[in-house]
Amino acid sequence: MARRALLPLALACSLLSVEALAQQPPQSGPKLVGYRTETEPRVGMIVAGSVLFGVGYLAPLSIVAAAEFPNESIWMAVPVAGPFITMARMDWNEWCSDEQPECTGKGFANAFAGIGLVLTGLMQAGGATLLIVGAATPNERVVPVYAVTPTPMGEDGAGIAVTGRF
Repeated sequence: MARRALLPLALACSLLSVEALAQQPPQSGPKLVGYRTETEPRVGMIVAGSVLFGVGYLAPLSIVAAAEFPNESIWMAVPVAGPFITMARMDWNEWCSDEQPECTGKGFANAFAGIGLVLTGLMQAGGATLLIVGAATPNERVVPVYAVTPTPMGEDGAGIAVTGRF
C-alpha cells in the first residue's frame, strides 16, 4: 500500500526535476534561486585559432628561413603584417636574370608568390582573431544547483532524493 502511494509522488518529482533541467533560465537579469553561473573558455575557438595561426605563420617562416630569407622575406618573421610588408618591399623582377631578354617564368612566379603571401597573411589574421576572441569572451551558462529525483528506499519503498552541487 505504501508503495502505491509513493509512486505518484516519485513520478511527479522526477517530472519536475527533468523539466527544471530542460528549461534554461534567462542568461541575464537577477540571480535565480537554485541556479548558478558557470564560466568556461571557448576552447573550440582557441584551438581553431591557434592551429590556423600556427600553420599560417610557422610553415612559410620555415620555408623562407631554409632559403636564408631571400628578397626581403625577413619580414615574414613579423606575425600577421609580415606577409603584406614582404609583398610591398620585395623586388618582383628578381626571378629573372640579366641574360634573359624576355623572362617567361616571371608572370607565374609573381602570381604564385603574391597568392601565397596573401593567403598566408589572411590565415594569420583569421587565426589571431579567433584566438583573441575565444580567449577574451568566455562562455557563460546558467546551470541548476540541485535536482529532485525519485529514489528506492528499502526493499519495496520509494522516496525522494535531492542532490546538488554547491
